[in-house]
Amino acid sequence: MTLPYFLEAYCDKHLYREKGLAASTVQQYHGSIAKFYKGMESLGFVEKGIEVTEFINRELQEDIKLVEGVKNSLDPFNLYAKYLSPKDFDTLAGHVTKKSARLRKRDEFILRVAYETGCRGSEVVDPDNFSIRRIRSGLKRAEEEQKSEFLYAIKGKGKGSGKVRKISFPTALAKDIMRYVLTFRIPGDIAFGSIQNTSLSSSYPSKLYKECKDAIILNGNATTPNLDLWIRHLQTRTFHGLRHSYATDLANRLRALNESYELLRERMGHVSIDTTRIYINFEILLHGNPEQQNTAMVNPIPAFSEECHDEFTSEEA
Repeated sequence: MTLPYFLEAYCDKHLYREKGLAASTVQQYHGSIAKFYKGMESLGFVEKGIEVTEFINRELQEDIKLVEGVKNSLDPFNLYAKYLSPKDFDTLAGHVTKKSARLRKRDEFILRVAYETGCRGSEVVDPDNFSIRRIRSGLKRAEEEQKSEFLYAIKGKGKGSGKVRKISFPTALAKDIMRYVLTFRIPGDIAFGSIQNTSLSSSYPSKLYKECKDAIILNGNATTPNLDLWIRHLQTRTFHGLRHSYATDLANRLRALNESYELLRERMGHVSIDTTRIYINFEILLHGNPEQQNTAMVNPIPAFSEECHDEFTSEEA
């Protein structure tokens, strides 16, 4: 029977070699084809369902195993599902649902601050962290020194009053926030407060993210970039993923410039570099070549610390 050989040739030559699809994607096609022929068998249209996976090219099988091995080793916390590319983030921010222009702009900034600085949701809405006075002061300093970013101290997670770390605040983001403050004449000193100028609850950013995510699914169409990823990762994508995305993008910039990853550890507020290495390894999985991926796999993280589990498995309410 020639059909099995046709399937092998099609998946190997057309999808894998000519179209350049990933080995894991070709594997998914094989699964769909196998289900189709099993269904044909159950309906009596064929005498025996074709075991499609038996006819995968051996080279393709090896690549599939390599892809799965690399992914499991470099992405143990499934950051791939949580990561947002710049295009994905624009889609998210473009689906803020507030009717009030002021609140809509406020919510966009809550998302942007997390995506562009790596802050947690609770950190963004903490009025002690993001005050209009402090942002204005940092911006003034950066403009005088003609810098594109400035260091900005925030209080993060930790025992007692919280651990203080310094984030990198983009000057362009600070300018946009100050323009928002002037345009809507925001009273008081809370940068991202309620309409009554009181602080938002620590759970608000997560609720905001969910609203935007639901709006993407509800209103998405053929022109929505990566709509399939939003649908597929509906349960996995949360506000905390904005922090993950920032760390991944910073790891990419540091690797491109051949600079120390210590800066990434400092910006994220990690005690251990092992926690930071989860982001480093994932970034290599996402953007690195096979040689770099293999190098990253040589020295895997021996055990996940409490800090590591807290960073990657704890989602804010």
